[in-house]
Amino acid sequence: MTRSIEQRLQALEDRLEIIDLEATYARTFDERDGDAWSSLFTEDGIYQSRPIGEAAPVTFVQGRPALRAFCSDAAFAGIHFLHLPQLVLDGDTATARIHLEFHGDYAEDAGARVWRCGASTTCRTVASTAAGASPTG
Repeated sequence: MTRSIEQRLQALEDRLEIIDLEATYARTFDERDGDAWSSLFTEDGIYQSRPIGEAAPVTFVQGRPALRAFCSDAAFAGIHFLHLPQLVLDGDTATARIHLEFHGDYAEDAGARVWRCGASTTCRTVASTAAGASPTG
């Protein structure tokens, strides 16, 4: 099927908007802006981390109020380094495979080592006519 120039342009714009959404996710978490970070999730959105080595069990946070607090009150600080995502667009749904690195430390423990982790995550974004794109986990 041959796509029109308008369809091709829309697909490019959609890709760039999703990349910007992912960058906003990383920046707002790194800045501990819990209001902005949690607004990127649906009302019942979930953040779930994976254990790293001997780390504590997986973190599971659900719902915007809990997500807001998790970001704003994090005991650690750091910075996300995002790699280009692999995006699959299918109508109003996009699936992204994102590879990232997070470098962080626990600011309250001056002797703590800086830790680094690499991760990959898959998230699905569904376009919403009322409020733009909405990440769904």
